[in-house]
Amino acid sequence: MLNTGIPALRTSATAVGRSAAPPLVAHVSVALNEDRHSVLVAGHRLLDLYAKFPFYAKMFSDAGFPLTSDQTSVPDALVDSLVISGNEATVAARFTELLAAGLDELNVALVPITDAGDEQLRLMRLIGQL
Repeated sequence: MLNTGIPALRTSATAVGRSAAPPLVAHVSVALNEDRHSVLVAGHRLLDLYAKFPFYAKMFSDAGFPLTSDQTSVPDALVDSLVISGNEATVAARFTELLAAGLDELNVALVPITDAGDEQLRLMRLIGQL
């Protein structure tokens, strides 16, 4: 999205005479956890359903993550790409990078790992401090 979506949005806005492109809001999934295995398990729980739908399979393939016709699980690399994970400092740094890259807003969703209530509170505190 960063390499293709933002330029396409800006070019299209200019082509139709808009003075500015509409705001671009990205949905980002966040796991406040540093254990990659746990993040992968939770990420697969979230994303594997999408592997069954041709629209998503094409979208993943277009993004460089092709799925085979019999694949029922997305690749780990796709989970790594779509789920921001780590401690608060790591997640905050990634949010800052995404906003600096041209995204206007982030729609943040928690991917719970161990204690959803605690993780949600930590995520809200993190967002509040940005």
